[in-house]
Amino acid sequence: MKSNWLMLTIGDVCTLITDGAHNSPKSVKNGYPMVSVKDFSDYGFNFSNCKQISKDDYAKLSKQGCVPKKGDILVGKDGARYFQDIIVYCQDEEPALLSSIAILRPNSNVITSKFLYYTLKSPLMIKNVRDNYGSGSAIPRIVLRDFKRMPLSIPQIEEQNRITTLLSSIDSKIKLNSEINNNLEQQAQTLFNSWFEDFIPFNGKTPSEWHTGHLEDIAKINTKSFNPAKNPNVMLEHYSIPAFDEKRYPVFELSDEIKSNKYILSPDSVLASKLNPDTKRVWRPICMTTNAVCSTEFIVFESLQSEYKDFLYSIIDSEKFSNWMRSHTTGSTNSRQRTTPAKTLEFEIVIPPENIIIDYCSLVTPIYNLISENIKENQRLATLRDVLLPQLMSGELDVSNIEL
Repeated sequence: MKSNWLMLTIGDVCTLITDGAHNSPKSVKNGYPMVSVKDFSDYGFNFSNCKQISKDDYAKLSKQGCVPKKGDILVGKDGARYFQDIIVYCQDEEPALLSSIAILRPNSNVITSKFLYYTLKSPLMIKNVRDNYGSGSAIPRIVLRDFKRMPLSIPQIEEQNRITTLLSSIDSKIKLNSEINNNLEQQAQTLFNSWFEDFIPFNGKTPSEWHTGHLEDIAKINTKSFNPAKNPNVMLEHYSIPAFDEKRYPVFELSDEIKSNKYILSPDSVLASKLNPDTKRVWRPICMTTNAVCSTEFIVFESLQSEYKDFLYSIIDSEKFSNWMRSHTTGSTNSRQRTTPAKTLEFEIVIPPENIIIDYCSLVTPIYNLISENIKENQRLATLRDVLLPQLMSGELDVSNIEL
């Protein structure tokens, strides 16, 4: 820490430190949004499936300090998301929050929202929180009365702004790439629907030379497995359910660290999770190495003809296929529901002539490839940010020459 940095506590730099409602009010239609940590997105909240509460309940929770303002720091404070999700709240909506989320309101005269955010995201701070400010119970959680005493070092506001300008520029590029990818995915889905559901390029009707078939007519399921116990010290490109949920990027880890068999992937593989199909998980693996594997909770589809891969992926990614998977599950509870892999090959599809499939792939494959390149760039940027973060937040790197 530089000599001119101040040593303060979280309580010193925040005008409010609280958590959300401990009881969830009754749900209503067309009310005010109430969110929990499950509604976190990368840069705010996803309100599409959140609970709605009455105006009166919302007013009560607002008086209790359970409603965030722009610039507040929101932290997932317990359970599986314990100090994992941290955001600067920037949205116009002011939802009521459940107790799984802590609210920190920085004193802008002492510390900026972004500087506090990046301080909390630094590895040393994360370790400090986990080691010293948790409950120690079976369900880990931040104890706010202790958390207020957590020390942190801060420079003057001008230097805070220099540091966060550098880090924010990296995060802004990551966000832009993510937005571009969302747009590209929508374009690809629109193109598929136009060609193979609405038949717009074909006068709105199914051409006579096309025929109805099933997924098994163009694809197979690959179950070739990799046994980590028999293949020690191999660096694997591992496509897991958690990796998909976190950032849709594989984890690179040694086979020694993996306890169960995995499916072997090829550049022609397309993945769909058979686990809890109500949550759509469709993945087009990048396969950056020759040691790509995936969880056996994924179904590994491969096109019978390699050049049809992205036609197959578009089918797997379609809403009709997702709905079909949801309607063909086994298991009595959401946590154990699965789609039977062999049944997916019975999904009915319209099969056009080869030249139509090739023409379609010539349009959609560049879109999917660009999405993959943006995902890889985001990973490189995130790695750079995470390397710089502890050095910047400790004052180890000089930022005096950065122009604001």
